Amino acid sequence: MANKRKGEPKYEFITFLEENVDDRALMASLRRGLALPKGQSAEVSRVVQCWLSLDSPRWLEDAYYSVAPLFGLHHDEIADKGNMGAHFRELCPAGEEIPTNVERRFMQLLSSDANTLDDSLRQSISLLKSKEVGVNWQQLLDDVIAWKHTEERRDHVRLDWSRAFWRTEQENNQPKI
Repeated sequence: MANKRKGEPKYEFITFLEENVDDRALMASLRRGLALPKGQSAEVSRVVQCWLSLDSPRWLEDAYYSVAPLFGLHHDEIADKGNMGAHFRELCPAGEEIPTNVERRFMQLLSSDANTLDDSLRQSISLLKSKEVGVNWQQLLDDVIAWKHTEERRDHVRLDWSRAFWRTEQENNQPKI
């Protein structure tokens, strides 16, 4: 399970989701939020809104609405470390070149802005689910919060994901461009 910091609602939110993975009705209600714009699924709102305060900024609310339905989609494999770059790296055979389709999908995710991130994440999480690659949901929520907050924070997340995906533990890690 993900690292949690007691008392912080975003950590308690992910803990709540992780502790309720066997609640099929809850997971189904969250998944239904994938097909609707944020705020139009009463079932997702019922889960998300109780974790936010009255003065929560819109970007924070948006991040919760982004992550909750994705969790409902792919909750069978939960990672306790890594970010989306590391998760995508798990799709690559060890010691081999990165498959073109994986790299293309990852680059599409990186090129997302705050408005297109949700669609890219849905496609990415679907891919990870199909390959049984776990997701560090706490890290993803942190990253989505940053991505939707400011462009500067979004760029930091992009760099973190890029490092985790393209860097290897080889001594001589020169690119093959």
